[in-house]
Amino acid sequence: MATFVRGSNPVWSFVDLTGHQFDDTFYMFVLENTIPYIPSTVYHTPSGIPWNEPIQFFANGTLPIDIFWDPNKVYRLEFRQGPTQFDPLIYEVNNYSPGGSGDIPIDVS
Repeated sequence: MATFVRGSNPVWSFVDLTGHQFDDTFYMFVLENTIPYIPSTVYHTPSGIPWNEPIQFFANGTLPIDIFWDPNKVYRLEFRQGPTQFDPLIYEVNNYSPGGSGDIPIDVS
């Protein structure tokens, strides 16, 4: 059974291009890091309960802390103002690799 890890920065906070804090109208899309950038699965638990895509930011501008990644994959992350690929792209992170050194917390609730 695979064990998934949290990335190097599990609680991310962003501002939009005008300097306003992200809120719950922003979403993170997790994609394969190669063209055609198809969706990639991340998980709620280290044992592999998948997230539904996309992952919505909280109203305070942070992401949930229970996002677990495959430590052997490299991802493309897109941050959009809306829940579809047609919504404005605010940021993209290419070549995001959570690596094998991520922490598995004792309690993720």
